Amino acid sequence: MKLAHKLLALTSISLSCSTLVQAQDLYLIIGQSNAAGRGELPVNPVALTGVQVLQGDSTFVPAFPNLNIHSSVRNTRQLAGFNLGYTFAERMRAANGNNIQLVVNARGGSAIRHWFPGFIDDADPLSYFDEAVRRLRAARTANPNAIFRGILWHQGESNRFADDYIGDITAFIALLRTEIGNVPFVAGQLARDREDSEPFNTNLLQLPSRVSNTAVVTSEGLATSDRTHYTAAASQTLGERYAEQMLILLAPSFDYTSWASLFPNIDLSELTADLDGDGIDNNSERIWGLNPNDAGSSNPYLSLPDTNRQFSYTRRNPLLSSLNYVIETSTDLITWNVDANAIQRITNTNASSIQTVSVSISTIPTNGKLFTRVVANTP
Repeated sequence: MKLAHKLLALTSISLSCSTLVQAQDLYLIIGQSNAAGRGELPVNPVALTGVQVLQGDSTFVPAFPNLNIHSSVRNTRQLAGFNLGYTFAERMRAANGNNIQLVVNARGGSAIRHWFPGFIDDADPLSYFDEAVRRLRAARTANPNAIFRGILWHQGESNRFADDYIGDITAFIALLRTEIGNVPFVAGQLARDREDSEPFNTNLLQLPSRVSNTAVVTSEGLATSDRTHYTAAASQTLGERYAEQMLILLAPSFDYTSWASLFPNIDLSELTADLDGDGIDNNSERIWGLNPNDAGSSNPYLSLPDTNRQFSYTRRNPLLSSLNYVIETSTDLITWNVDANAIQRITNTNASSIQTVSVSISTIPTNGKLFTRVVANTP
């Protein structure tokens, strides 16, 4: 029998048990006008609890709806209106209780070529790419304990007729990750009030299949004030949608931190390390409900398939790991097929959220041979 799992690559994210109680998550928001925010501001704006935004290069201040007012590349002639980062941060904080810090550095009217390294617009002596990287690094220096979690990107109004925007954004993400790490990257569709945005929006949906650890936020049903810029209410919904997609991409990372806290006296900061030397890396120990500090805990199979084609195994509770555990079978150990009719029955869930699962295989052996394995996949 063979164990297999497929997971998002998050080795660039620093995971620390020591900051679990008052953890702070850091996000970067960049792009053009809808990343800057053009929606009308409330008469009496309220700062979010537990959310801060970088002001300048070294100071975090309370986060009000006009977040892009702190951008170092902001077009000061344009409104710094309601920013999608406001409800994004509110939703992310509610999801796991971590405090949120933001670096918001959008520029209205900017095309994607303006965001490549070294490009300097005649109207602005600063490189948007370099400034985003510089300010993010400044934020991490200002608060070394914050964990950089991901990037929110909303841009494309200036590129709606581009022939190869997917190629451009793929190259841009690769350059950005070279500088700041392979964190989740979430992009958003353009407003649908303009029919000529439809090809762009359709093409953008290809991004997750082209670039790993990315997601796209839909603009369905979002209103605009001028066919291009989202209203304040739409920006609020847009921010919540960004949070939904970010939470999906971050689910393994968040759960790893929670799981690692169950072992407070050992160093589990590296997902790919093998602390107990049993040949199973730390992250796989989490996935299969094993003990990362016990070399004898290296096999989640509690029983092998019997004559009734039944066996049992252990796993991390899928509600926490956000993984799908499926049964696959093979007759030659080369070609594997999902046993869609296999029955998985949870017989126990302990205090550490480790489940014992009893499996009944539906596939009939061919020529007396049948191999089976459990695969943990991201949804």
